[in-house]
Amino acid sequence: MRYECKNKHEKDKIDFEAIRQSKIQMIQKFIAAKKEAEDKGKIVFKPL
Repeated sequence: MRYECKNKHEKDKIDFEAIRQSKIQMIQKFIAAKKEAEDKGKIVFKPL
Protein backbone atom coordinates (compact mmCIF):
# COMPACT_ATOMS: atom_id res chain seq x y z
CA MET A 1 0.00 0.00 0.00
CA ARG A 2 1.40 3.39 -0.98
CA TYR A 3 0.54 6.79 0.39
CA GLU A 4 1.31 9.76 -1.79
CA CYS A 5 0.97 13.45 -1.21
CA LYS A 6 -1.45 14.98 -3.74
CA ASN A 7 0.28 18.36 -3.83
CA LYS A 8 4.01 17.81 -3.53
CA HIS A 9 4.66 21.56 -3.78
CA GLU A 10 2.55 22.30 -0.71
CA LYS A 11 4.37 19.77 1.42
CA ASP A 12 5.83 21.38 4.55
CA LYS A 13 9.57 21.43 4.93
CA ILE A 14 10.91 19.13 7.61
CA ASP A 15 12.47 21.10 10.46
CA PHE A 16 15.72 19.16 10.89
CA GLU A 17 17.07 21.62 13.46
CA ALA A 18 14.09 20.97 15.76
CA ILE A 19 14.54 17.21 15.36
CA ARG A 20 18.25 17.56 16.16
CA GLN A 21 17.52 19.64 19.27
CA SER A 22 14.99 17.08 20.55
CA LYS A 23 17.52 14.26 20.02
CA ILE A 24 20.14 16.22 21.99
CA GLN A 25 17.63 16.80 24.82
CA MET A 26 16.74 13.09 24.92
CA ILE A 27 20.42 12.11 25.11
CA GLN A 28 21.06 14.66 27.88
CA LYS A 29 18.08 13.35 29.88
CA PHE A 30 19.29 9.76 29.43
CA ILE A 31 22.82 10.64 30.57
CA ALA A 32 21.48 12.50 33.62
CA ALA A 33 19.17 9.59 34.55
CA LYS A 34 22.00 7.09 34.04
CA LYS A 35 24.37 9.10 36.25
CA GLU A 36 21.71 9.44 38.97
CA ALA A 37 20.99 5.69 38.90
CA GLU A 38 24.71 4.86 39.05
CA ASP A 39 25.17 7.21 42.02
CA LYS A 40 22.38 5.41 43.86
CA GLY A 41 23.96 2.08 42.97
CA LYS A 42 20.85 0.71 41.29
CA ILE A 43 22.30 0.31 37.82
CA VAL A 44 25.81 -0.36 36.59
CA PHE A 45 26.43 0.15 32.89
CA LYS A 46 29.12 -2.03 31.40
CA PRO A 47 30.62 -1.15 28.03
CA LEU A 48 29.99 -3.77 25.36
